[in-house]
Amino acid sequence: MMSGFVRFLTYSGSYFGEVEFGFDLGEDFAMLAGLFAGVLAALYPDADSYEKLLMVCRKMRLPESTQEEVFRRMVFNILANNTDDHNKNFSFLMDESGQWQLSPAYDMTYIFNVGGFLPEKMHCLMMQGKLHGQTIEDALALGKDNGIRKAETIIDEVASAIRQFRHFAEECEVGQHWIGAVETTLDNHLAEWGLFEQTAHHNQEETDPLAGLFCFSRKVL
Repeated sequence: MMSGFVRFLTYSGSYFGEVEFGFDLGEDFAMLAGLFAGVLAALYPDADSYEKLLMVCRKMRLPESTQEEVFRRMVFNILANNTDDHNKNFSFLMDESGQWQLSPAYDMTYIFNVGGFLPEKMHCLMMQGKLHGQTIEDALALGKDNGIRKAETIIDEVASAIRQFRHFAEECEVGQHWIGAVETTLDNHLAEWGLFEQTAHHNQEETDPLAGLFCFSRKVL
């Protein structure tokens, strides 16, 4: 157990301010990240798009590599069907020297709809004004508008990782029934972006439907 202080950036009108308080850092980062995320929503409550998230990064004077990472997470969320990409799932941390940085990725997984089998299609953050049906042209346009110079390379890298989903899922002993359900959606998203490549399929015993995506997102990001 460690203790310390965290400063959170809050947004009010046209200026940013800092709030400082103590905390105890336990083993569960997700719980702490949830604390950060609640303040991130207060950081800029109107942040309803990836464009606005990138704008916040610029206001915080974060480096180009941070904007590339936001772009990478956006592409992953769209292609991997992580539609639970609301502004509470993006956070910023301050290090001991007082420098801000984007927090590690968290709460990232494939999202089913309320029926529990088909994919949820509606994202929480817009990209180019869209909550669903985002195209590779939309992503490249966002990249151009926001100075993401490696947009095509990042898209190719994310697509290459997503094509390995079956390998990661089988490594985590996810059942074929669920691998097929998730893989179909991933393949459809890749095909829509002109990035699909056929991979070999194998059989394995059925188990937890989400374990593979958890394992997958940890390895990819």
